[in-house]
Amino acid sequence: MDVPVLCLHPEWAYSWVADAQIALPEVLLVPLLIGGKEAIGTLWIASGVDEHFTSEHARVASELATFVGIAMHVKRGEERIRQALEAQETLTREMNHRVKNLFALTEGMLRQTLRASGSKEEMAKALSKRLRALSSAYSLVLRDNLAEEGDLDLRTLTEAILSPHFYGASGRSLSSATV
Repeated sequence: MDVPVLCLHPEWAYSWVADAQIALPEVLLVPLLIGGKEAIGTLWIASGVDEHFTSEHARVASELATFVGIAMHVKRGEERIRQALEAQETLTREMNHRVKNLFALTEGMLRQTLRASGSKEEMAKALSKRLRALSSAYSLVLRDNLAEEGDLDLRTLTEAILSPHFYGASGRSLSSATV
């Protein structure tokens, strides 16, 4: 129904009205549409007397229902915007947390590499390998999360993380190395 309908004695048509023992001579039923399309309900305007409603009542009630539909449409839009902003705030907090973790990890990596290195050149080379390994591991995890293919291959991830320690001067691969 997308136009107002005059219903005489709705208790004859609707059992729930009769069950509630409500007797009404007539009811103007006006559809509530969101955005002029989606029906979300019906506005019931009741009269205690016969032949009360006119076409003008139907027009005014339709305008009222249209206004309610527009207000509901705006409210739904505001709710979607609020939810999107909340999701964006959550994402921003998570990204800030991850960036802080990345800085802390990099600082630890820098200190560990400094302790194990004999020269600046050796430190730069080792640190560069470790940072590339961290970047590779992050890319693997990110790719897996974006693709949602299931579990990331643990061997691939482990090789990416440990590559600075097992690939290099010895030329060994992880598969031939003893961990």
